[in-house]
Amino acid sequence: ELEKYRNGSDPDYPNTDWYGFITKKLTPQHRVNLSVSGGNERLKYYLSLGESHQSGHYKNGTTDVRLYNLRSNIDVQVTKYLQVGMNLAGKVDDNHYPYFSTNETYSHIFLYLPSWQPYWPGTDKLMPNRGSENIMNMVSDAGGTRDIKTTALQSTVSFKLDIPWVKGLWLDGSASYDAGYVFTKDFQTPDYVYYKDEKTGELYKGRSGMGSDKGRSIPTESELGQIFPSVIIRQTSENILPRRL
Repeated sequence: ELEKYRNGSDPDYPNTDWYGFITKKLTPQHRVNLSVSGGNERLKYYLSLGESHQSGHYKNGTTDVRLYNLRSNIDVQVTKYLQVGMNLAGKVDDNHYPYFSTNETYSHIFLYLPSWQPYWPGTDKLMPNRGSENIMNMVSDAGGTRDIKTTALQSTVSFKLDIPWVKGLWLDGSASYDAGYVFTKDFQTPDYVYYKDEKTGELYKGRSGMGSDKGRSIPTESELGQIFPSVIIRQTSENILPRRL
């Protein structure tokens, strides 16, 4: 039997490397940036737009992280003595994750036994492993989703006024306003694995997890609403008062 575990010749004697099975060796990221600048004696400007994207480090995972950013600086010589400037910076983080946290997923990775396997041999049906869960459900949207969108804005308006009748004397000032907004939506749904009937040996679909009803397949719509809250939404908004001049 030990030899079967070693050489992998029998699917009923698996030797699963769970870390290698579920995580990628490489997770690429792409970035795009576009900037323009220019001007003349009366007007100077700079504008920068950026976008980046990266998927998660789980194979077959659904993690999706996107970042958009903007920066703009404008300086205008309104008159011979008055100069006005405006600086803007903003970003939007739009992130999607599976419902299960990274800590929950990694606890399964490192506590899964090599003698377990993700699928019943010869099928694509998920096996119940630790806690009657299957890690494939944990890295996908099978058990629910978690969406977090963060928006931030920073703005500053400034001026400089030269006093014409006093050489070297000027008056300047600035006002700033920052705002931030976070929207979080957690959506939990039942996830499923396949259990083996001890008498017939047939596989049947049932809910995963501790205390799951293994004798049941897909619950009705009314039962689903009773067992799992459909949507949990948290919103946080924050306005930062203008900074002192």
